[in-house]
Amino acid sequence: MGDPQGVTPVEDGSRGPTRSDEISRSIGSVWQRHAGHRPSEVSTEISNSVVKCELHDAIRDAKAEEPPEDESPRPDASPESAGYRHDAIAVVARITGRRVMGFIPRHDAKTSIATETFILDGVRKRF
Repeated sequence: MGDPQGVTPVEDGSRGPTRSDEISRSIGSVWQRHAGHRPSEVSTEISNSVVKCELHDAIRDAKAEEPPEDESPRPDASPESAGYRHDAIAVVARITGRRVMGFIPRHDAKTSIATETFILDGVRKRF
């Protein structure tokens, strides 16, 4: 039976990464793939049926950064795209083992923080 806090025991007796750590790393990678840069920090909180990720230094001014001339912009290469939404939901569902019922993105250009909130399906109980 798994550890309720999401910590995985490692062979030498130490603890491995938590689910929060794994989600943070994976969401940072998904953001990088779609936005073209990695956030400076990603923090994740998991409580009951909600997963909340804060991505620091994630929002950049699109006008200030010019893409390289040899690179044509992909239509799905944006954190606002359906591709990002799909990939982010897939990460959370895979790591938590629960279906994602809702996704609420909030991107604040003033603070450069993106907050991604995932609403999870209830835990299934066996009778």
